[in-house]
Amino acid sequence: MIANYLRAIRISLKSKDLELKSETINVELAKKAQAGDPWSEAVEDAALYWRTRLTDQENWSEALVSLLQNTKDVNHSAGDFCLRFVQAVVFVIGYSPFLDESQKRIIQELSDVVENRPFPALLWARLIRKHLAELAFLKERLARLSADKRQLLALIGQVTASDGSRIGLRPHARLLIHGYSGVIPSVLQALPRETKETLRIFTPRKVRRRSESEGERLRHDLLQDSKLPQDAVEVVDDDQALQLLQQRGIDTFVMSAKAIGLYENRLCVINTFSAEGFPRAAREADVPVLVISGRYKMWPQDLFGEYAEKVLRSHGEGRFDALILQDVITWFATEAGAFTSQECRELYSPWLTATIDSYPDWTRESHPPVDWFFQDYSEAGLRAQVTWCEEKLGFGDAYFAKVLQIKLHRFADWRFGKDALSIAQEDALRAFWRLHLRLRTFYNADIGSVRRMYEHVLPKTSELLDPLWSGTSIKTYIEERGAPAIRNVQVWIESLRVPKSI
Repeated sequence: MIANYLRAIRISLKSKDLELKSETINVELAKKAQAGDPWSEAVEDAALYWRTRLTDQENWSEALVSLLQNTKDVNHSAGDFCLRFVQAVVFVIGYSPFLDESQKRIIQELSDVVENRPFPALLWARLIRKHLAELAFLKERLARLSADKRQLLALIGQVTASDGSRIGLRPHARLLIHGYSGVIPSVLQALPRETKETLRIFTPRKVRRRSESEGERLRHDLLQDSKLPQDAVEVVDDDQALQLLQQRGIDTFVMSAKAIGLYENRLCVINTFSAEGFPRAAREADVPVLVISGRYKMWPQDLFGEYAEKVLRSHGEGRFDALILQDVITWFATEAGAFTSQECRELYSPWLTATIDSYPDWTRESHPPVDWFFQDYSEAGLRAQVTWCEEKLGFGDAYFAKVLQIKLHRFADWRFGKDALSIAQEDALRAFWRLHLRLRTFYNADIGSVRRMYEHVLPKTSELLDPLWSGTSIKTYIEERGAPAIRNVQVWIESLRVPKSI
């Protein structure tokens, strides 16, 4: 038993009638006392999942390790397994003021489970082990990771709903989705109704864990969305899927990622292995390859290089993983936006070029990396992004207040953490930053050129292809029309292969 943990909290294990008694406070009181605290929210999420699955009152810690082991074996989603591992660690820590040896042992055993299914959870297992002696720091980082995971599906859904047509998720598209993924059903559900109702989706049958078909499981999850027609998803044999690609019966090949990183100076993805080589076959048939994934799967170069070698040596034998090289991948869709392989590499460089000892957000520096906020869509990240735009691009509080249709003093209070924005206002700031990242990639991070692009007044003509802000600048157009104008500019900018001269 974990004495200090049990003294700190009381948890319900099997039902309301099955509780671990404690001499102090219970979880619900702790949550109320710390309402709004990121760590409390992480503990609440973890307890909600794990305490209902624990049925062994006397040996719950051993049962937790066993349950995670079972999750590793049966869960088709690598991302979901990673989330459950992190939640198990958070559950063990709870509200303890320090970690005793029993808690450390359990966390080590949970991390050992990850070693046999490393993608993408191994990165987090290594970081957690590294900081076990620094509980406050560990809680802060795990709370942020938990918060990011809570927002992830909604943020990627916003990106694909906005950029879907550009990256191959357009009306009437024929999609081949390879490998089970928890993120892809959520992403497709976020697409506009007129797109979903006309999609034709194929998925290879692929039988893997516990002799269950990944294709059948994915089909079941995809059809949970009532706006996706019941006959829209077809499970096909693996050789038939290959023929569809080779005969160009597919418009877009879609997959998620287990890990993303640099190998031999190329941006690569580790994902589900297929003897048919689906990603390469797609590119050989000029079918665009779309990878949908979150930033948390970006591995530092030392760890990714080590495991890329292991995947290559295995040749798929006895493993479920394959290394997909940069030249195969057309698009990446993340919570930050939709990018080409090269754009993705540039924007995520701080994570991809780091080592496990210098991984952003997990260093013991007295201040975060200079560009930590570039891919951080938390409230703290949004504040840092606004500050950066004001300092580097000449925007001010008054400008953002007008865009968001909020009083200037309220926006200023938000900047200093004294007020809150609505969800719609936060989403508008995220869209504004994604637009900036697009402009930034056009001009190779040349801030002067980006600033001139915002401020350039485009002459108004009678041409039908003129952008909606003709006669004014992008900066003024967004200021005067607010959040909807951000979307209009984004659509026009993304229709360009190269920036127009200014």
